[in-house]
Amino acid sequence: MSMPLPSTYPAKVGDGSTSGEANEVGPPTLHPWEPREQYKNIQISKLVPCLGRVCLLGRVVNLYEPPPPNNMPATAKGCFKLHIRDDSGTLMVRLWFAEVDYQLRLGQLVSVWTTQTTRISHVDFPEGNHSMAQAISSTTTIFPERDKNSCIMVEESLTEEKVFKEPIGYRSDEQLQGLVTLKHFVNGGHESPNVKLLVCVKSVGGRKRCTGRGK
Repeated sequence: MSMPLPSTYPAKVGDGSTSGEANEVGPPTLHPWEPREQYKNIQISKLVPCLGRVCLLGRVVNLYEPPPPNNMPATAKGCFKLHIRDDSGTLMVRLWFAEVDYQLRLGQLVSVWTTQTTRISHVDFPEGNHSMAQAISSTTTIFPERDKNSCIMVEESLTEEKVFKEPIGYRSDEQLQGLVTLKHFVNGGHESPNVKLLVCVKSVGGRKRCTGRGK
């Protein structure tokens, strides 16, 4: 498995510590992570509260960095919210970070180790995003730099490049149920349960306005 993609933090030697001791300090995710306990490999749809240590594999289908909340951990500098999907369902992951620069993007295949999951709540989504809440069943919070029992790793093996790239419920010999056009979705279709869109993502972020010289 590949490691997370952190920033580089060179160890400083010369303060009385050996190079080996210096390499032992710093964010835990800079070093190869090995589970200290057994984790159960599980599909997202099988997640239930109080299940214990679990490991899951999925693709990043949505990610954003919300404004820092008032109850942010003291050592954290921010948080990513990731929506991770496998062939059975979607999980929301709150990924707290302090020094590690996670190079996350849409479509990445990631493994997540966590010790707790909870049912999704309407308070986890801004007002008006109820359709998003319907697609997500569970959520978990991890802070790998401070909690050695949790981790997230980006999987870059070419043998897994086609894993979890088909819509949930897709069958090659059947029509995909709930598929609508973008126009129908905007004109009220988003209120229908299990609605699906087939789109090509051309960019991420706010729309930029470009003007010619002299305008």
